Amino acid sequence: MSEPQLECDLVMKGGVTSGIVYPMAMLELGKSYRFRGVGGTSAGAMAAAFVAAAQYGQLKTTGTGINGLERASQYLGAKGNLSKLFRAHGFWLRLGFLLARKPTLLILPALLLFGLGLYFRDYQVTVKIAAASLIAAFLTVVSGVRLVLDALKVNGYGFCRGSAGGSSKDSPELTDWLHRTIQELSGESLPLTFGNLESSGVDLKLVTTNLHHGRPYTFPYDRDALFYKSEELRRYFPGEVIQFMDGKSTPDEKFPEFRKLPNSAALPIVVIARASGSFPLLLSAIPFYAVPYDKKANDGKQLRPELCLFSDGGICSNFPFHFFDAPIPSRPTFGLNLENFGPGREPSKNQQENVYRPATNAARSTYENWCRFEGLPGFLGAIFNAAQNWRDNGLLRLPGYRDRVSPWYMAPSEGGLNLDMPVEVIEGLRERGAAAGRKLRDEFATGRSQDRKFQTTWRNHCWVRYRTAMNLLSETLESVTKGLDQASYRELLNQTEEHGYDFNAGDLEKAKGLTEELIQFASQWDGHKVFRTGVPRPRPRLAISPDLIKDENGDD
Repeated sequence: MSEPQLECDLVMKGGVTSGIVYPMAMLELGKSYRFRGVGGTSAGAMAAAFVAAAQYGQLKTTGTGINGLERASQYLGAKGNLSKLFRAHGFWLRLGFLLARKPTLLILPALLLFGLGLYFRDYQVTVKIAAASLIAAFLTVVSGVRLVLDALKVNGYGFCRGSAGGSSKDSPELTDWLHRTIQELSGESLPLTFGNLESSGVDLKLVTTNLHHGRPYTFPYDRDALFYKSEELRRYFPGEVIQFMDGKSTPDEKFPEFRKLPNSAALPIVVIARASGSFPLLLSAIPFYAVPYDKKANDGKQLRPELCLFSDGGICSNFPFHFFDAPIPSRPTFGLNLENFGPGREPSKNQQENVYRPATNAARSTYENWCRFEGLPGFLGAIFNAAQNWRDNGLLRLPGYRDRVSPWYMAPSEGGLNLDMPVEVIEGLRERGAAAGRKLRDEFATGRSQDRKFQTTWRNHCWVRYRTAMNLLSETLESVTKGLDQASYRELLNQTEEHGYDFNAGDLEKAKGLTEELIQFASQWDGHKVFRTGVPRPRPRLAISPDLIKDENGDD
């Protein structure tokens, strides 16, 4: 495979088993593009780890590289392999997992009672047996549910841990297979780390949700604020991964059972990819620990780290398309999105027809991602969907965003929590992923696909981003300088009292001069009249928000 001349970034949406479509899409994109930045959440985070490892192996010529993605896709497509990745351990977890996947088994007691009635053909005897059986069944179900819930709590609130522990070669459960595949793609003998990727020019960003802090964490994360317990993590990861982490971390001085999570340079990517993919109840949340600074310390003693469960990154952001974004981009950031077929639409045998990409700037500008529902469960699901995806859905309508996303459509029987999909369905999804990759590759780079001309090319994208960025710059400049020109701000710059966040020695006078220059420049700036005319719509806006990508240390 010849080295591509073009570069791109790539972000992938979460979707549990829907992620099986990603490897083939990445393989097609990799024929024309070198991946510089790769990001994702949930199943998209696992796929992002694969493509980052593959690009690393391609550059180092040590692993199977980009072509190895097809092998990973073929493994998922083989009969039974997908469902075998998800295994419950322990009687009650196995029982709960079985009933969760096949709830129709719950009608067996009713069928048994019906059969007894037919056998005895005695009304009074049948009623007594039915009553006794119903009471026994009720007590059994209540006790069983309680035991399943207790087992879930011990297991990180997931039926499946994703690993058998020990060596990654012992069992093909999800995390063991993830680790093995990452190592094969990269060619590294030791667990592949964020630092390895950075040294080769590959920027991997993954999102996971800290449930105890109530917010997303984006890795790499270098705040030196998280801890872990070795023996505890060995239940969720292959032994060689934890052994490697132990060699790169130090025990806490006061509480030696806790070890500091290695910094990004030494943190295996499989750890965060698995944490991001912790779909609630299906896969266990990953236990890390942090110091609870909201708690009062007794007699000046050091606070003991408390549990922080890290779960599915999609809880907070299921499609972090803001990764790698820049007002004026130097390379495209592609998005691989998963959507449901709308009413009246059915999957086509021609997978090219199951994938969409806008051909013009106006396409999808009025598009809404509908969440249709009926009944109370659907109503509650729609509430969660809106809370989870409102930001992502709004972003995908914006000019300069919608043109570089390739949504492919999924039927209810495809992807999601369908762990037992037939081989032909999985093969169709693999082909759909390849079709999506080809559409992005061909249409965005060349403007043509199957003799159809596309307006939404890279050059067009640059023009749209220029128009949008210059309008935002003009609006921001006008707003900021109006505030700075007030007397209160001028007085603030001239007084001598300290406020915190002070300038370095000598820089205050420079700041005053630069502020005056900005005000003078803005008074002569005529951009608001020029750049607001014909601006791409819907119009975005600039706003201050926390930087959850860098997430630097707080104030000293």
